Amino acid sequence: MIRSLQPGDRAFVAHSWLKSFESSHWAGGLSRDEYWRAFTPVVDAILDAATVLVECNPEDHEHIFGWVCYRPNAVLHYVYVKALFRDTRGDASDQPRLARGLLMATGLGTRADYTFRTPAWDRYRATHRLGGDYEPRLREDA
Repeated sequence: MIRSLQPGDRAFVAHSWLKSFESSHWAGGLSRDEYWRAFTPVVDAILDAATVLVECNPEDHEHIFGWVCYRPNAVLHYVYVKALFRDTRGDASDQPRLARGLLMATGLGTRADYTFRTPAWDRYRATHRLGGDYEPRLREDA
C-alpha cells in the first residue's frame, strides 16, 4: 500500500536517507561527523518542501517497506527500500514492485532529474531504462 508521509514517519525517512547515502562516494568523502552535520539540514529542508510517499504493509501502516521523496512534475530526490527487501547486490529483490510502484506513484514518468545518487540507483536506472540527469544543485531548490 502506498500512502502519504505521516508525522511519525519523518524520523525514519530522514535517518534511512542519511544512513543509506552516507556510504555513497557522492556524499563527498566526509568524516562521519562532517557528513551528518552537512547533510542533516539538507535532508530536513528537502523533507520540509517535498512530497514523500511511503510503501507500507497494508495490514500495519507503520511497517514501512520503502519510500520516495520528490517534487511533483520536477525532480526526484531519493528512493529508499529497506535492506530486508534488497538482494545481496544492494538492489531490491522486490524492486520491480516496490521501487517501480513508488516511482509510478510520483507521476514523474520515466525521465526525471534526480538530486542524490548511489550505486544502487545507478543500477536501477540502467536496468529499467530511466532517463534524467544527476542535478545535485536542485537540492537547494527544495
